[in-house]
Amino acid sequence: MSASPQTTDYSVPFNTDRKRLAATAQANLADAQVWRWFSDGMEDGRIRVTRQKSEWVIILDNQITGSNESLDAAVRDVFQRGSSSAPRTTSWSRFSGSFMAPLHPAD
Repeated sequence: MSASPQTTDYSVPFNTDRKRLAATAQANLADAQVWRWFSDGMEDGRIRVTRQKSEWVIILDNQITGSNESLDAAVRDVFQRGSSSAPRTTSWSRFSGSFMAPLHPAD
């Protein structure tokens, strides 16, 4: 008697891996947007960062807009609060009311 060949269902791991890969790509895109906004702001002189005691302080358009023990968390907090109403623009528009720079060229 010969044993019937077994088939293996590879779709479950494949789908899980695809979802994980998509989530990683989305996280990388979001991370790039935050740090592009930050570096553009630093280059334009609109963002300054200082260290006060044990916290990083983010100063945007000459106003203290966020602080945290982690520089990463402080930057992300200011970015999130500023860009919640217009996710495809920098958060400067929320604070200054006059400057809006697209993160991506027009589609």
